[in-house]
Amino acid sequence: YRDIGVEIAYRMPEGVSAEAAMDGWLDSPAHEAVMLERGPWSAAGWKAMGVAVYGDYAVAWFGKQQDTGR
Repeated sequence: YRDIGVEIAYRMPEGVSAEAAMDGWLDSPAHEAVMLERGPWSAAGWKAMGVAVYGDYAVAWFGKQQDTGR
């Protein structure tokens, strides 16, 4: 991916699940704003997204340009 991206992360020392990360992000006004394009992110127009969950961490990434997979 060769354009601007924004990442949000979530950590649980005992291990994280996708559900726990999503709940955590939605409970955080700043993270929810990124995900749902609200407030300062209202004009973001995300066209690409990626998510990874591994061990103690979950990360979601959002991009403004379509990801062509190249």
